[in-house]
Amino acid sequence: MSRPLLFVHPHMEIGGAERQTVLAAKVLADRGWKVGLVVFEAKGNLLTQLPQNVEVHDLGIEQHALALLTAVRLRRLLNQLRPVAVVSKLWSSNLVCELARRMPGAGFQLVLAESLNPSEHVRYIRLGRTKRTLIRQVYRSVGQVACNSEATAAAARTVYGPRIAYAIVPPGVALFSGSGVDRAPLTTGPTIVSVGALRPLKGHRDLVEALAQVADLPWSWTVIGDGPEREDLAQLLDRRGLRGRVTFTGEVPDPSSYIASADLLLHGAKTEGFGAVVIEALSVGTPVIAADAPGPVEILRDGGGWVFRRGDTAEAARLLRVALTDPHQLPSQHTCRQIAARYSIERSVDALEALLNPVRSR
Repeated sequence: MSRPLLFVHPHMEIGGAERQTVLAAKVLADRGWKVGLVVFEAKGNLLTQLPQNVEVHDLGIEQHALALLTAVRLRRLLNQLRPVAVVSKLWSSNLVCELARRMPGAGFQLVLAESLNPSEHVRYIRLGRTKRTLIRQVYRSVGQVACNSEATAAAARTVYGPRIAYAIVPPGVALFSGSGVDRAPLTTGPTIVSVGALRPLKGHRDLVEALAQVADLPWSWTVIGDGPEREDLAQLLDRRGLRGRVTFTGEVPDPSSYIASADLLLHGAKTEGFGAVVIEALSVGTPVIAADAPGPVEILRDGGGWVFRRGDTAEAARLLRVALTDPHQLPSQHTCRQIAARYSIERSVDALEALLNPVRSR
């Protein structure tokens, strides 16, 4: 296939959508697609994780709010590369891609993805009402949206209307290949891990308050990620007397080794269209306690972990106490991996290819 399939991202800093693109690019390249990546700005540790045969194109835009300028540069690049299809997963790149599509030049299939539950934009996303209005017009113009879960698709249908075709392209993970043996009982000092940007949306403050309520038990907490809330979280940990039990790793391009060695993943995101890190944990046999955002609820409805009401730190603490004092109640590694097997990156790419099949022969 001479014409490339392009993914478009603002950057490749560590995040769920960006990690998904890295994994999908590897599978698509192995299946014979010519894969490229366009970034507004060539920054982010995940750039180093891309296969060598994936060409990266930098638009050189540092101010991502300059949507029109970015769209002009993107359109010039698209006219040169003549892609068979363009895939975008974030609202800012979705807007830019649609602006570029409307400009003169060669045609291409545009696949836009919705990764956040749109019914929660106004409550949790800065300028959420404005963004939702813009993206509604974009989606209606393109006519199709690839949603990352059934919950996201249902909410999108309510928010954006029935005139749009909604497809499900769930995230996927590279499944752990080891045998699914049951977890041994937790020893003294079990390890809890959390993965996500240190922003209010991810609910780390709630997790600190929940852990403070089980401070009488032995545990340690590894926090993977970085962001503007890091210093505030450190100060809160100091006030709760927990700082010595917590390790901040900063950003880690591949956190799988941390997750695999942990006894429990604790996930507090206040809004989550899916929650790829939950699948990543289950794939290595690590059970999950998560806030009841739509994505984790959908993943864990058949087992693999427990959910608590968002913001209810007392309920989160109760579940933590059960997990830490009676670990036999936790799902087995075998159960976790069985659930994760539904979300392999190969199945995710299968769903994406189903949307792209009409263009494969071009």
